[in-house]
Amino acid sequence: MTFEFLPGELWWVGRTFDGVHMPLDATATYEVDLRHVKPNAGAAVMLSSHGRYVAGTQPFCVSMAHGSITVQGQEALALQRAGNTLMDAYLAVAQTHFQSGSAPDPLCFSAPQYNSWIEVGFDTTQQKVLDYAQGLIDSGAQPGILIIDDNWMVRYGQWKFDRERFPDPKAMVAALHGMGFAVMLWVIPYTVASGHPYLELKDERLYVMNRDGTPKLTPWWNGTSCLLDMSNPQSVRFLTDQLDALVAEFGIDGFKFDAGDPLMQDGTFAFHHPIAQNEDDTCYSRIGLGYRLAEYRESWNMGGAPLMLRQQDKAHTWDESGLRTLIPNGLALSLMGYHYHCPDMVGGGDLGVVDIHKPLDQELFVRCTQASVLFPIIQFSMAPHRLLDAQHFQACEKALAVRRQLTPYLLERVAMAAHRHQPIFAPLEMYYPHQGLGRLTQAFCVGDRYIVYPTVHKGQTEATFPLPKGTWRDWRGKVFTTQMGECRTYAVTLEDMPYFERQDSP
Repeated sequence: MTFEFLPGELWWVGRTFDGVHMPLDATATYEVDLRHVKPNAGAAVMLSSHGRYVAGTQPFCVSMAHGSITVQGQEALALQRAGNTLMDAYLAVAQTHFQSGSAPDPLCFSAPQYNSWIEVGFDTTQQKVLDYAQGLIDSGAQPGILIIDDNWMVRYGQWKFDRERFPDPKAMVAALHGMGFAVMLWVIPYTVASGHPYLELKDERLYVMNRDGTPKLTPWWNGTSCLLDMSNPQSVRFLTDQLDALVAEFGIDGFKFDAGDPLMQDGTFAFHHPIAQNEDDTCYSRIGLGYRLAEYRESWNMGGAPLMLRQQDKAHTWDESGLRTLIPNGLALSLMGYHYHCPDMVGGGDLGVVDIHKPLDQELFVRCTQASVLFPIIQFSMAPHRLLDAQHFQACEKALAVRRQLTPYLLERVAMAAHRHQPIFAPLEMYYPHQGLGRLTQAFCVGDRYIVYPTVHKGQTEATFPLPKGTWRDWRGKVFTTQMGECRTYAVTLEDMPYFERQDSP
């Protein structure tokens, strides 16, 4: 199927990791095969600012060049039109392809989250987790969800606390609960490729199996492992029985389901029963629906599901590997139906490039906090009180105070996303169509009431903000009216987190 761009038309396509390249216009040269959604969530969906869309259940290929768009897939696909705006296209897809009716636990949104990953790394111990949590409380941080990341367990696939590093996990969890934290544990759908539990799982054929009858091996960031076959109910039960035991015995509140990137079905291996390409990713995501708290980095065609989605690990940089990728990729997640998402950990969560023992760019950390603070979810790992001087710490605290002020509205929008598919976090084009704002990639709406313009350039002291037609209150309290196409210019300081509140109806 080939069709032409309409005049002024913009497109968003289902690989959310490519959000930094979107929206795509008639000048774009772009290709994507949605079988390759790694390393973030995706959907068999593409949406237009002019009410057009393509949506399916299986991955398809998209090619854009010279003002033309070609879409090819295994299933029958059609270019459809629901109206004249991005919201028209989005709601048409949401009603037929996204889940609805429930949202994650309110705690996911009402307080920041904290993750041990960058702060502690692989050297995870009970005492270090407790010290991290106590340091947050002592600094005045608002308790929320605390995620204990990799290396708390005996080994990959054996999801029990390592008692040398965690001698009394029940007491630890009780202490964390007493401080006000809910506790999540990091898990993956992989196991070691030798010893226990490998031998038992191999004999029971609970792995994805090669055609020659051996378990398939997959490389990932910590080595090479075997993969549980998420299409096999017994394989799922092997994982969930262990997770359920952690909930029952220690009071664990949920799990960070990492990895699980879909396998390219090339004929060299087989699942328990035939499934569509990327469906292994969907099967893995469904496991999280059984727990109070569940976070994923990867998912496929799970728009609207009550799961937290986190962006791929980011570098501690100002560019499109760090800060300036957060908003456009967040917008792509929202448009593919993943309402309940967060950017990566504030300041960067890529342990391979983020070194907390080296000097930190404190201005960058502040701007990452400000950019993240009005996402549906915000997550820290690096502890601000430990890394920042008083000036920069105060700037972060001021941004977090804005989130606390806006939390009741944020929770309203969470409910509207769950029941009416109304995006929490959206491009300006969604709520203010055809006003020349569609190409703004470093600004976003929180519902239809707020427009947020984080500062994303080092040393920036002045910024100009295009605004839709309407009456607005700026973050300093000034009320004014704008006409379509009007801009406002401000001096911005380190503590400024520019946002505008709508005073009239859109």
